Amino acid sequence: MFNSIYTALQGMQYASKKLEVSARNVTGANQEGYARKQADYSTGPLGLKFEGIVRAEDINLSRELGKQNSTLAGLNVEIAARTALVDALGDPTKGNDLATVISNFSQSLKRLGDQPENATVQSEAAGRARDVVRMMSSLTETVQHQRQQADRGIGTAVGEVNGMLHSINTLNQRISELPAGADRTDLVDQREREIAKLMDYIPVRTIAREDDRVTVLTDTGVTLVNDEVHELNFTVAPAMEAKSSLSGGQLSGLSVDGINITPTAITKAPQAPRSGSLQALFVLRDQAMPQAQRQLDDLASVMTAAFQGADATITNSGTQGSLFLDGSSPHDRSNAVSIVGLAGRLTLNPLVDPSAGGEAWRMRDGANATVRGLPGDATQVRAYAAVFDNVQTFSPATFLNTQDSIQNWATDFISFQGSLRVAAEDKGKYQQTLVSALDSRVAARQGVDMDQEMQDVMLFERTYAASAQVFETASKMFDELLQRV
Repeated sequence: MFNSIYTALQGMQYASKKLEVSARNVTGANQEGYARKQADYSTGPLGLKFEGIVRAEDINLSRELGKQNSTLAGLNVEIAARTALVDALGDPTKGNDLATVISNFSQSLKRLGDQPENATVQSEAAGRARDVVRMMSSLTETVQHQRQQADRGIGTAVGEVNGMLHSINTLNQRISELPAGADRTDLVDQREREIAKLMDYIPVRTIAREDDRVTVLTDTGVTLVNDEVHELNFTVAPAMEAKSSLSGGQLSGLSVDGINITPTAITKAPQAPRSGSLQALFVLRDQAMPQAQRQLDDLASVMTAAFQGADATITNSGTQGSLFLDGSSPHDRSNAVSIVGLAGRLTLNPLVDPSAGGEAWRMRDGANATVRGLPGDATQVRAYAAVFDNVQTFSPATFLNTQDSIQNWATDFISFQGSLRVAAEDKGKYQQTLVSALDSRVAARQGVDMDQEMQDVMLFERTYAASAQVFETASKMFDELLQRV
């Protein structure tokens, strides 16, 4: 009889604890990062023994999901920046793209060659040249804006990452301070949520320690959290120019305790993160956008130098330019330094620009002509127009054709940047599919199945009722026995 009472009491306690945990799972089902809990029991000579509350978890699967989320976060950063650049390059179907603007200028020069005496066509040619300058300047602003946004984004991300590291460290301490046998699972859930958020910025791995604490390291082994926080260090640049670079010292790298982890150093840091939004922001700032700027600058350089070479009115190449100038000076294509940022400094020679006090007839007679030529003389303007027909030599550092016409090269430049965006978008779609599949697997392993939980609630309610009935019956029998003694 005593055994019956003891067994029934254990059954009630078991069912009560299971009901409590199921109710907790139902409540936490919609909480982000909540892992299913279960009451852990063992059997021994005295029956069931409550061992504690445990989390349903698959560490390897969770970390793989975090790793893939890190890659997706980086791709999303890249897609946004590349989309902004391609949008700025214009839409060929609307005629507002860089190649069309250059084509319009080329066609205006050819029309002027056919109608050299026409003042309206002269002004149109000057206006089309001005459009080229504006487009180059606008695109440079877009590229440098994207770089500046990336630099500021790194600064913001570093601040948020450091905050997460401190949260993880605090949770580590709170977990370790709980007495032996205490339920730590809610605090572990909170820590796992912080680690999951951290993975969007920088991929990490963890090492389990005593008292359910963890050490957090980057995917390349740099310690971020152990018994203390090792913060990321970065300084936001006050301004961004085409010449701003990491190697030149104008831009900051990324470090932890003096260890260089900058993803885009000239000699890539071996301990730099391999994915995540931080890595993507560095690549945009130091590689992807500078590449686009280098292509723009080379296009501007080739075009400016070609017009200088075609301009018969230049008598002093050191002081005189042609239709386009580097600020207010002629351009020296042989000087690599002078090419950097040229697209943003490009100006229309004020001598040919009516809006700057110049005279449009110089579009026909030459930028440095001192007197008007014969109205029907198209020699110089046809030499200008030939600039767009001739094959020009471009820098191999642009990763585009080194021998091509300006018009074709501009079209290839737009196509090149568009293809990079499409490639990033395709990778993003694939990565999103992979993340969704992994997320479903993690949910199946660690998440709450409401149907199963409700079935468990009904099962344990019946178990509790049955045990209570046995306990009540045994108690009555015991009371009756005592009365008869």
